[in-house]
Amino acid sequence: DYLTLISAAPELYGRESYQLQSPRETLQLRQTGCLQKFLMLQHWGSGSVLPRCIYELSNSFRGEPVGDLELCFRLRHFRLPEAHVHARSLIESVAQARVVHRAIVDDLTPVVGQLAMLISTTAEFAATHEDMIVDLTRDAESPALLCVSPPGVACQDGVELDVEYKFADSEGFARELSTFQIDERIGRAFGLGTRDVPLTTIHCVPI
Repeated sequence: DYLTLISAAPELYGRESYQLQSPRETLQLRQTGCLQKFLMLQHWGSGSVLPRCIYELSNSFRGEPVGDLELCFRLRHFRLPEAHVHARSLIESVAQARVVHRAIVDDLTPVVGQLAMLISTTAEFAATHEDMIVDLTRDAESPALLCVSPPGVACQDGVELDVEYKFADSEGFARELSTFQIDERIGRAFGLGTRDVPLTTIHCVPI
């Protein structure tokens, strides 16, 4: 079910989660961080204590083609932090996301000054959580670009809300520093939760 969900956007993740042979003849896994954390929660069972945060700090390697140059340097290896905050309802996740947002803004603003946000959401989420979207921009005191999908159209990978925190570097290019997403479709694709307890997730890249 998860592969079906993400295969609707092949340009985002590719049509297969596991590419067994790359140009360098090495094993590559796509979307491994989310897969591992969802499988951990699946192993614990839907009766596990919620809300719960699963945090992962992993090694991440870039696999750009040989000879490809990005930003005048190659980034071969870096630490990739990601957390899942699982909750029993979308309302609970929205409340927790406000706390996550405040922490990100408080950490980033003293370092980079003016932050800009890119907010992508489904029409359904925007209609029922307009106050949250307004609060995101009000609290940050920064410009924001809001992209709302047409009614009935999900974001590319099943996410209801995606917030990206960016700043402009000395050359005027936008650089993403952090992000969080709220979803309940991906949990359902893994068979997590019940009809009464759908299980929602905040995917967060902390600072």
